[in-house]
Amino acid sequence: MSIWKYQYFVDVIDLKSFTKAGKKNYVSQTAISQQISQLEKSVGGKLINRGNGEVTPTQLGELVYRRAVEMLRIDEQMLREIEAMKESAVLRVGIDSSISKSFWGMMQELLDTYYNEDDFRFSRLDYTTGSMMLHKNDLDIYIGYGMNLRNKNPNIGEILLCRNRLGVYTGDAWIKAEEKNIVFEDLRGYPGYATASYPCSMQILDSAGVPDFAKDVNLIGNLETLSLKVEMNNGYAYADSRYFSFCTGKMHFVDGLTQMSSLKMYYRMDCLEKERILRDYIDKVKEMV
Repeated sequence: MSIWKYQYFVDVIDLKSFTKAGKKNYVSQTAISQQISQLEKSVGGKLINRGNGEVTPTQLGELVYRRAVEMLRIDEQMLREIEAMKESAVLRVGIDSSISKSFWGMMQELLDTYYNEDDFRFSRLDYTTGSMMLHKNDLDIYIGYGMNLRNKNPNIGEILLCRNRLGVYTGDAWIKAEEKNIVFEDLRGYPGYATASYPCSMQILDSAGVPDFAKDVNLIGNLETLSLKVEMNNGYAYADSRYFSFCTGKMHFVDGLTQMSSLKMYYRMDCLEKERILRDYIDKVKEMV
């Protein structure tokens, strides 16, 4: 028998109204009455007294009501457990919000080729949020340039995916010469920007061989603001020359700038029930990137 018959019956008793029960369940009062009539036939007796404008359960109705409430609670609990079991098998992947569409395209190609997309959940996160979620076991994998954790978590492993040359991200009109690399002296007089939400842009500040003026940059709260500052103020920012997400400006190489950005995959080593798909996914991402 449909669980809805019991749900309608419980709602009628709780709300003391066929009309209100119908509104709650987005069906007509007639539909409620028909379902309860079928329930009465199946149990072999009258369940509801309707007299003097009141709706009350009969003695049989009180028994059915108690058991129906238990049945609905068990049904709801079962559905939650089923959903939790399905979710526990899903690989939860966070990708740094600074990473470009080309990288996301590769991830989609990977899914289309080897996996069922329902087995994955992807999120676009800044590295602070990604670090926290991985630490709290709300993610299985985080792909980015760094982890924002004061204490290293022994359950989190890391794999180097690739190392890409750092470049200088500028607005469209910043440098006219497209044919040659720029030199550090070309940066003098222009405002530099970096953001703690994109660790790659901070690496250059601690690197050797960078002129002092390049270290005196403006620290910006997030990537969106950094991009706007670069565009509006004819500024620049150091970035991963291969996978930096913002494509409104241009990426230039700087003679003498040899530092590399390290794109890594961080993963939970204690998600045993997903170990097979996690390891397989890690290997395939390493091959593709």
